[in-house]
Amino acid sequence: MIIRGKQYNSLVDLEEDACARLSSNPSALGYFRSGAESGATLRRNLEQFDDYRLLPRCLVDVSKATTRCTILGQKSSMPVMVAPMALQCMAHSSGELGMKRGSVAAKVPMLLSTMSTISMDRVARVCGGHDVSDVSDGVGTFFQLYCLKDKELTRRIIEQAERLGFRGIVITVD
Repeated sequence: MIIRGKQYNSLVDLEEDACARLSSNPSALGYFRSGAESGATLRRNLEQFDDYRLLPRCLVDVSKATTRCTILGQKSSMPVMVAPMALQCMAHSSGELGMKRGSVAAKVPMLLSTMSTISMDRVARVCGGHDVSDVSDGVGTFFQLYCLKDKELTRRIIEQAERLGFRGIVITVD
């Protein structure tokens, strides 16, 4: 993959570059590289990801192959969604706004974190209006919700996401 003119041959290469960029901010680097609690789930996820292999197909016509798909009713250029990640401004000043611009450019849906450093309405406006569903290619944005002890606050957050045009709510229950 090529990002801003730089060739990355693997996600490991991309991670190494990201770590180098965040090295001047050890708190941010530690936050983004860590997993919850003991990190057991993070380790297991990485182990399971390594279990997948590409199955090469030789002498097969791929001129009409596509990675386009629909995820939860939203068009996507590939079977990928941008995962919700909190506190993105710790990594870059554009934070979630930059991530949303990237998801629109890549034509993949995004999940905005409850713990976003940028408000829902500001992220919604990145899409060319006050509605995150207002993207000409149909790529939508979902909202990741932590169920808060304050049920009234949780209800108001859901209503705001609905009013702004978020395509759905993804509930985190950890």
